[in-house]
Amino acid sequence: MPATKKITKQMIIDAGFEIFRKEGFEAVTARAIAKKINCSTQPIYLEYKNMTDLKSELIERVVKLQSDLFEELMQKNSGDMTFRVYGTALLKFAQEEPFLYRQIYLADGNFGKKVDSLREEKVLDIIETECGFPKVTAVEFKNFMQVYLHGLAFEICSGYKTYTDEEIHLELGKMFMGAIALYGIPSMLQKDAVFMGKYHGMLNGLK
Repeated sequence: MPATKKITKQMIIDAGFEIFRKEGFEAVTARAIAKKINCSTQPIYLEYKNMTDLKSELIERVVKLQSDLFEELMQKNSGDMTFRVYGTALLKFAQEEPFLYRQIYLADGNFGKKVDSLREEKVLDIIETECGFPKVTAVEFKNFMQVYLHGLAFEICSGYKTYTDEEIHLELGKMFMGAIALYGIPSMLQKDAVFMGKYHGMLNGLK
């Protein structure tokens, strides 16, 4: 029987993510990972051609972390609008992982771009499906939303300001109403009684 592989790819990426989560991207090196899992650097380079490939998987791990948070919130808030739950997930991520958020979006914006590019298709699908905007408007809506969300997230992750769940809910309602004021309610949704009910409920909640 072949010898059991002691150092697995999962062990390597888990160790790399823990280093990234606590010390930042620059701290993720083959030597640091090897030290954490008590091995030489050889098993690491057997699994990954270079550290760039490994760090790309770390970016994917961040996206999964955000996606898992989104799915968890969707189950708890199944009656709410999907776009607002998605926004809440990003703000909760900044709240629960402030150092990691700063590493992704502040230490090096290129990492943030990679994370957002991996999430972009899902975000646009939510906007197009739920709001009924055409693709071009959905992209503009997403960009509008990102500026607002990251402004709130920067306050949260820096400790400048804290938000309760109710305050986050209200802020995201304001964001949506601002976007609707700018882009209008798609004619398809104006005929959707369920959507209009949620829309007017949100509007009344902001007064």
